[in-house]
Amino acid sequence: ARLAGTGRSQTTKTRSRVVSNVASSGAPSGASSPTAAEMYPALYDPKQRDAKYGGNIAQYLVDCHDTPGVTFNFCGGMMFGLVLSPALRAHLGEVASAGAGDPRQPKLYDASVARMSMKPDGYDKDASADDATVFHGREVRKVSADPHGSTSSMFIHLSLANGDDVEGWSAEEVDEYSGWMSDRGRRWRD
Repeated sequence: ARLAGTGRSQTTKTRSRVVSNVASSGAPSGASSPTAAEMYPALYDPKQRDAKYGGNIAQYLVDCHDTPGVTFNFCGGMMFGLVLSPALRAHLGEVASAGAGDPRQPKLYDASVARMSMKPDGYDKDASADDATVFHGREVRKVSADPHGSTSSMFIHLSLANGDDVEGWSAEEVDEYSGWMSDRGRRWRD
């Protein structure tokens, strides 16, 4: 798998753990199964999502992680699956159980916020993340296994930024992150 990065090489041990989590999470897909969008419309249709989840975005993210085959048009027509590290999955599960009123609930921005620089609450080009409005994440590409029953070979891997997470960003990633950039400007890790 190929990991998007912003800094020096991540340790092989951490990289292997992330790729293993992405490659093994979820159930394998079955032949000619209905699509995730057909089976779980509340994960795709904003009106159905709002009706089902209301303000409990943590539960929505957990369900996107736990549901086989869920993908997002993350990068100009490129479909990415979502994988949460076990630590972030546990954190979001706690937030989801506390309900929509919990102040730790993740913030969902509407389609008018096409870039991080367009967030109404601002965006600092540093590694700060609060696990609610900004997450630590990696693009994992060229995954040969079939995680989450997905036909995608690309995944967004999110990890817990404010706590212990063995799949979290390395010290080098935190030190060297200087804002979102295009694929051409990023350092990639194999």
